[in-house]
Amino acid sequence: MDNIVIKNNDFNPVNRGKNLTIDFDNVVKTFDQNPKTRVHGLLSADIYDTPQFEGDRVNGSVFYREAITTSPDYYLYNGEPLLLREFAGTIGEVVGKGATIYDLGPGPSEAIENKTAILLDSVAPYHIYKPIDVAPHFIEAAENTVLKLHPNLPVKGEVLNFQKQQLPDTENDKSLILYLGSTISNAPSLEGWKLADNPHYVQYLSLLRRSAANKGYFVFTHDCNQDEISQVASYNYKSFANIFSNVTHKIKRDLLSDDMDADAFKYGYEWNARANCVEHALVPLKDQTFTIHDPFDGRSALISVKKDERYVHVNSYKPKVGQMQQKLLASGWQPIAHQVDETGRLATHLCLAV
Repeated sequence: MDNIVIKNNDFNPVNRGKNLTIDFDNVVKTFDQNPKTRVHGLLSADIYDTPQFEGDRVNGSVFYREAITTSPDYYLYNGEPLLLREFAGTIGEVVGKGATIYDLGPGPSEAIENKTAILLDSVAPYHIYKPIDVAPHFIEAAENTVLKLHPNLPVKGEVLNFQKQQLPDTENDKSLILYLGSTISNAPSLEGWKLADNPHYVQYLSLLRRSAANKGYFVFTHDCNQDEISQVASYNYKSFANIFSNVTHKIKRDLLSDDMDADAFKYGYEWNARANCVEHALVPLKDQTFTIHDPFDGRSALISVKKDERYVHVNSYKPKVGQMQQKLLASGWQPIAHQVDETGRLATHLCLAV
């Protein structure tokens, strides 16, 4: 990382840095000058953020809502409600009543109404509903939406990075962890890795397993589509370009990078057949050097990017059902049942912590 100089200093945070939700080190690694050591897919959780003040250019959640409601070929969202309705009876029969629901990355209200609500209905009555996310606005949206659907259900959201931290209190109750929306497949990687090479899945699924009490349950969906043509069609919309490219404004805002030209990037994506992965990249429109600051610990980094270079900030792996089940078994989850939708592009799994 010879283009990046990290140092400690006495940088004073200003208001816009106080709600930092982007990881300083992830940004550093994403823009590493050497493609061989550059880490792909580290900013997956950062593309959905929302404005925090008047005039804020960070609008990822706005573009995301637009994408999932207006893109007819985006089967990840359009097909998931039907798949969940078909699988809900199995979940309800196995899990039974009275579970504490941990909803990871619940998304906007539309996602709650069209997806989470299906599974809430299948396991009612429940103990409590707990949406978990790094972004407070998604927690609030989930709480408000679920309360409208189930006014008597206790809700208690928590801001937490569930990809790095264990979930709270799962040892105390029968738990059902939900991870809908297919983002479980957004794994970091190094150049040239295939899915089988990637240790992220076992590491992350093992973290979730440690979060779950024995006999706790886990339900998640993922994209298993390995057809390049339909992959290209699903992302070929301006709203998706806006989602993935808007993260530069979050870097500028949360890492206090006043000298960064956040508009001097375009979005590019490619299907990586070797890895069964869609690689989403930031492509600079010009050479530029800018400084990022961590407003909490005082570090700063000088980052240089090159025109037309691809900086893959989000990975979307497409594991086959058998590949995903192998990762589950290796991380302490026992697959109980699964279902693939009629197109063969989406799968949902029910697992037990053993």
